[in-house]
Amino acid sequence: MLGKKSNIAFVILGVILFMIIFYVIFVNATKECSQDSHCGEERYCGSDFKCHDMKIIQKSYVTNEYQLWKASFIIGAAIIIAAIILRRKKG
Repeated sequence: MLGKKSNIAFVILGVILFMIIFYVIFVNATKECSQDSHCGEERYCGSDFKCHDMKIIQKSYVTNEYQLWKASFIIGAAIIIAAIILRRKKG
């Protein structure tokens, strides 16, 4: 027929093909999910094909109440004092 060498090649090819098929089936069987709908509410399917809880990010609002009248008073007084000093030097 074909010979012993070709029979061995077909057997090796069959074993490799069987191992590839077994690997694909095994990988798909170990996945917990493949879509978010497989996990239920408040969970999502991650890139590792496992269901994870949704992380709730809480926004916090920071309000700063500046009292700028003190700084503006000091700057205004400094401008007035500088103007008085400059006027006395000229006169």
